[in-house]
Amino acid sequence: MGRECRHCDLNCRILQVDDDPDVADSQTLLWRCLGADARAVYDGETALAMILEFKPHMVVMDIGMPGMDGCETARRIRQMPEGKNLVLAALTAWGHDEARRRTAEAGFDHHFVKPLGAEALENLLASLRPVCNSSPSRTRNDPFAGMFI
Repeated sequence: MGRECRHCDLNCRILQVDDDPDVADSQTLLWRCLGADARAVYDGETALAMILEFKPHMVVMDIGMPGMDGCETARRIRQMPEGKNLVLAALTAWGHDEARRRTAEAGFDHHFVKPLGAEALENLLASLRPVCNSSPSRTRNDPFAGMFI
């Protein structure tokens, strides 16, 4: 028997950024299964463009990406008017103190070490409730739409 969707009343948009498409796509599917409108991108430059187009409430991003890494992407997001109040969460394999210091300095609000368990995902999504429910509504997508292009 499936679990009840406890967050389906939320109007949350989440942008998942990871250079590994399998990680980004599977994480996006999890967000969608929890009731969020989620999209995946695979690099920092595309993430910056999607901030303007998708207008996410939260960006969940790997920090160890080639080219523009997650910390540089976060700094650039924070410089954008659309990124000032955005929730930024690092989701990375790096859990040591130096990585946590770097993400905090770059403007991340949260630092999580992969893999992020279901309870942590739900808690993070629930913490967005005030932000998500105060913004204009958007149409929810099919959870599987665009996942395997």
